[in-house]
Amino acid sequence: MRRPLERLRHAIELAQRELDCVRRAYSEAERLASDTRPDEGPKSSRKLSPQEARVAALLAEGLSNRDIAEALHVSVHTVKSHVQSILRKRTLRSRWQLMEAVKESPS
Repeated sequence: MRRPLERLRHAIELAQRELDCVRRAYSEAERLASDTRPDEGPKSSRKLSPQEARVAALLAEGLSNRDIAEALHVSVHTVKSHVQSILRKRTLRSRWQLMEAVKESPS
């Protein structure tokens, strides 16, 4: 009688491991899908606003969000929003890519 229960327990453990693998694969696929950004339309709509350009310039100097917020007299949340908008418009994925892009071409 014990043998079937052990086999069942083992089968459940294997199924749980498989489910964990599937969940990780699904999460990774979702992350990759959200990282791919479709073209945002005409180039003119992707142009940085004057405030975004200021944020990008300060970011390229290596300032933190908090330092940028203090320099521009805005909230840290506003700076984060501008950084995300700049990333989207420039089709970049990270702050570091943005810093390099701004250093190469500030506009």
